[in-house]
Amino acid sequence: MRLDVLPPPEVDAIYFWTATVRRPGPSYRDLLGLLSADEQARAAGMRNRVDRVHFVVARAELRTILASYIGGRPNEVRFRYGQHGKPELAEPRGTDLTFSLSHSGAVALCAVGRRRVGVDLQQVRTALDWQALARRFFSSADVEAIEELPKSRRRRAFFTCWVMKEAVTKACGRGLTLPLDSFSVPEVGRLEGSAWVVRPIQVPQQGYVAAIAAEAS
Repeated sequence: MRLDVLPPPEVDAIYFWTATVRRPGPSYRDLLGLLSADEQARAAGMRNRVDRVHFVVARAELRTILASYIGGRPNEVRFRYGQHGKPELAEPRGTDLTFSLSHSGAVALCAVGRRRVGVDLQQVRTALDWQALARRFFSSADVEAIEELPKSRRRRAFFTCWVMKEAVTKACGRGLTLPLDSFSVPEVGRLEGSAWVVRPIQVPQQGYVAAIAAEAS
């Protein structure tokens, strides 16, 4: 996993990468070496092997991408964390660079830009009781909008709404402290005192939905 040095993103540009995070065979040890010591310790503490592999590959991908922008080795990239756990680059040379990482199933998605950004990715799971989750976590307006669709489209619409909401919570740095039922997707034009743009994005892997939220320029 190697990238040439990349120029800084334009102010209005956001770049995306997707990666398959299945176990990469003999290169797994090499990818583990791209992580920081605390990330390696976190991976070692994961009992589920699949979760451990997904974590290592996704973090290695993120560090490789960020290092290609700011220079240095991937395991030298340093993070700091906001009040609600949102990660940011700690190096002075990277403070104007923003990023977001999400992974689900066997796919990871990363976004890099120069304004606040959040991405979310979800595998569309056919066995999930999406109706119960929608009624529990979504606003009544969101539930009504989904249920007005043809039955064949509702499950994917639920997941699309979910990733759009999660992308917003990541972008504004609130995470779980911003309940998903406290806003509906059409209302995010202004949230947390800033103007936001949120929209679905396509990923090449089948069976996944994704979305981005970004602070409007």
